[in-house]
Amino acid sequence: MRPILLGLLVASAFACEDPSPPAAPPSDAAVDAPPIDTPSVDAPSEDASTPVDAPPTEITAAPPRTCRPCRADAECGDDGSVCVAVDPMRAPGLRECRLACAVVGTRCEAAVPATCRDDAAGNRVCTPDAAAGCVPMDSRRGAACPSSGCAGRYDRCVDLDATRPSVGRAGDVCLGACLTDADCEDGARRCRDVRAPGGALTRACIPDDRIGPDACGNGALGPSGINAPCGGDAGVTCPSGLRCVTPSSPQLRGFCTLACTADSACGDGARCDTAQGVCVPDGCRCGFEPRDQVIDLALRADPSASWDRCDLFFSAATLDAFGAFVTRDRFRLPVFDRVHRDWLAGARWARGLGPSIDDAGSTLSGAIRAAGGMRLTGEVDALPSPTPAPAAGGVSPLVDAVEAWATRGGASFDRAPAVADAADVPMALQSAVARVLRSALAAADARDRGLARFPSEEERAHLFKIAPHLVLPTNRSDERPNFGDPEDLAVVLGEVRLPTREAADLAATVESVDWRPFAGAMGASFDVDTPAGRVVIRDGAAHRYGAAEYRRTLLVIDLGGDDTYEAPVGANVDAAQPVSVAIDLGGDDAWGYPETPGALDTPETLPSDADGRSRIGGAVAASMSRTPRQGAGRLGVGLLYDLGGGSDRYRALRMAQGFGALGVGGLFDDGGDDRYAIESGGQGAAVVGIGVLVDGGGRDQYSAWAFSQGFGYVQGVGLLHDRAGDDVYESKVTPVIHPSPQSPMSNSSFTQGAGFGRRGDATPDRTNMSGGIGVLRDREGSDRYTAGVFAQGTGYWGGMGLLLDGAGDDRYDARWYVQGAAAHFAYGALVDGGGRDVHNQDSTRENMTAGAGHDFSLGILLSLGDGADSYRVPNLALGAGNANGAGIFADEGGDDTYDAAAVLSLGNAALESLTDPGRLSRPTVGIFLDRGGRDSYRQGTATAVAPMNDRAWTQRIHPEAPSERGFGVDVSSTTQGLW
Repeated sequence: MRPILLGLLVASAFACEDPSPPAAPPSDAAVDAPPIDTPSVDAPSEDASTPVDAPPTEITAAPPRTCRPCRADAECGDDGSVCVAVDPMRAPGLRECRLACAVVGTRCEAAVPATCRDDAAGNRVCTPDAAAGCVPMDSRRGAACPSSGCAGRYDRCVDLDATRPSVGRAGDVCLGACLTDADCEDGARRCRDVRAPGGALTRACIPDDRIGPDACGNGALGPSGINAPCGGDAGVTCPSGLRCVTPSSPQLRGFCTLACTADSACGDGARCDTAQGVCVPDGCRCGFEPRDQVIDLALRADPSASWDRCDLFFSAATLDAFGAFVTRDRFRLPVFDRVHRDWLAGARWARGLGPSIDDAGSTLSGAIRAAGGMRLTGEVDALPSPTPAPAAGGVSPLVDAVEAWATRGGASFDRAPAVADAADVPMALQSAVARVLRSALAAADARDRGLARFPSEEERAHLFKIAPHLVLPTNRSDERPNFGDPEDLAVVLGEVRLPTREAADLAATVESVDWRPFAGAMGASFDVDTPAGRVVIRDGAAHRYGAAEYRRTLLVIDLGGDDTYEAPVGANVDAAQPVSVAIDLGGDDAWGYPETPGALDTPETLPSDADGRSRIGGAVAASMSRTPRQGAGRLGVGLLYDLGGGSDRYRALRMAQGFGALGVGGLFDDGGDDRYAIESGGQGAAVVGIGVLVDGGGRDQYSAWAFSQGFGYVQGVGLLHDRAGDDVYESKVTPVIHPSPQSPMSNSSFTQGAGFGRRGDATPDRTNMSGGIGVLRDREGSDRYTAGVFAQGTGYWGGMGLLLDGAGDDRYDARWYVQGAAAHFAYGALVDGGGRDVHNQDSTRENMTAGAGHDFSLGILLSLGDGADSYRVPNLALGAGNANGAGIFADEGGDDTYDAAAVLSLGNAALESLTDPGRLSRPTVGIFLDRGGRDSYRQGTATAVAPMNDRAWTQRIHPEAPSERGFGVDVSSTTQGLW
């Protein structure tokens, strides 16, 4: 991957805490070439937090205009003041107001000493005198408030002890003012209500919380004083009523605490350790967990016995030297730091997430809620349970609901023809359809509220154009986002609020109706147009939905029959259409599109539509299709339900089959042997949004090229949830449409549980954007997974990808950065719930597989149960760390077979440079754990099976690099837990 230049790694005054950063991330082009296919791939998304909609009534005055954070000139006044970039090299994306002035050389009244000057762009503005600009040395972010008061950009003195939660931070410090998260910056991403030392209420961007040992003893968790620092060289004592605990791990500080017998005595952020009878803060837990599990046996294999569980972290000292714009950018999802920095927390979260998704229910509403919860906090139950709309009454409930839609924008409505058209629709069906329309109206209102920042038709049309092309390639310049434009940047800073809860409520309303009495019924017909699209009811005969006639529909309900859909029902086709829903009650249906074969099509690709294809670097041209389909929320909500258990076929080129871009899209199929085919951007994929596909069962086939099958780009969560059946997931390795820099004869997949972020150091705006979350959950069945590069539980640049397979005898084949592998400050995990699984029996083995982390990334493979598994892997596999990454592999039981092509495997670690002091001082870690069974091992070029059962070992590639730490253990006993 492209190296980050040394100058970019030097910590800025407002973004860094460690003065000795590594010289550069790895630059081995063979391993690290960028997985970006086209310039249009460079794109981001919105803030997943929940900013308060209105400032508190006690809020103190806004900061002075010079130094005020801004995104556009309009925020700086109408007198010629401008919004300028602070330092594109060291603080990309950060902008401040500069007050307009008249005479060059005159002094200005400003937040800091300033003089009227002409800037490089020709603006005559008040320019801070000092090199520090708007950040005086005594008012840096997080600095103790000076007696003269905070000044400049960070002009709010905030009492962090009165601001909770703020884990690992304390005291009175200087911070920046804000109204919403969009006003904040890398490293201090959340705008919160805070108290000044005197008690006045204001809002400020609070520093990111510390994680794990970095938070232990680093500030009280609340009024109780638990976690306040104590002991140490200074002999700090605890307040009256608290005792000081000094943990045995050298990674933990002493902390103040209370005696306890239950968690209820400890409050938020701490739990009762009944063995010692004290409250232990969450950040200190690693020092109080049992030390007799399989992981502990591996760590004790080190003769120096210098490592314990509390070393299994990416610490602040390790990461923050890169600067917050690399390791804590403001686009990062809230869950990321918690499961990336704390490695065992990351493994536990991955293990529990699959069952949690199952528990969320087999419904589309439950899946939307789960994805929204992952986006918000990482937990599937973070959002309230969906609420269906109440029953619809009245003499003409269907017409009443249609009228509400027709008059929503102020248009008139002629009831008489609609009443006549509804005459042959049974009243029970009318009431059911009316409920869906009423719930859809609430979702539309929520969508419009979320677009308050963009009120005009032109602005919304622009968002509709650019949203998918944050990641999908395009051959049109007007579809590419420009993050030098504050309007485009606002989209990814949280200024488009998704209607997630209302979309889940709409799905719950559809699911609350008993549709079975209407399935197959003949004679019912209804068709009335509204400004948001047509409302259509058709009976149980076989119907065809032509692309032109049914292009724009608000609601389609088909009562059964073997239907053919070429129209984009259940998808938003323009910015003025907030909601589209399609419900089919039965039959073997064909969901497709109008095919227009072109010269650039090949026998292996899906036929083009009218938008054709364009070459983006691969041997085969990529689809440029611009029409969303089959459950796609594009600047809105798009849902598709196919009920009745038929064997259905879904074909689309892009933006379909559960896709969200600045919206919420979902597809639900309740069963049958179904076939899903797409080129890119679907089957549970999202870009600044939520995209969900739920299949209830059957022997299903999923086919895609890229960005699909559980894929999340920046601020997006994509989820594919298949409940049962022996399924096939194919991510095309060839022919190559999206060439992989790592393996040019393969596609860059980003499928089957993939999170992808934006690396901005080679872009004009230099803005990094952490990736989203992509999850593929297959609950049960003997399944087959095939992919190329970046797939099967993978992450790139702050992205998080998880493949979570339940029970069954499964087969996995892929090439590079796969099966629980990640690169560049990312997270990837594969969890297999049991069965006799086979890894890479048929694929070309290349690199980074099966629990491998590269460049400050965490890769995890966890195999549960006692099945006899077979692992055939390449270099950097089976618990391998590379270039300061961390890889964890754990197999819970069974007589397993390990065939590793290289010695950099089976719990091993390697740096890529031994001349970089920063890299040498930071750990690179690989961990291999095998519990239970009699296993077979082959490593490197050895022709004999190595005797590794019931052994523990350590290894590293470079004996002269002690920061390389490889740990391995094989225990035939099953009495101990993994960790």
